[in-house]
Amino acid sequence: KAFSAGETGQIKFSNVATVRTGNAGGLEITFGSKPAEHMGQKGFIQMWKFTAAGRQDVPQNSASACAVH
Repeated sequence: KAFSAGETGQIKFSNVATVRTGNAGGLEITFGSKPAEHMGQKGFIQMWKFTAAGRQDVPQNSASACAVH
């Protein structure tokens, strides 16, 4: 799912969701009951993987594709 500037939405997944942004400072993510956080600095490419255990950074050289499982 691609989001446009100012748009909000939910991503539902059952096992793993990977979120990639080309402007990490422009994206706030709320996961579960945790407060919203920016994915990184403005203009930076960032990828996070979400599972039931929480979130983790995905290295930029990772072969992980952006997908919802």
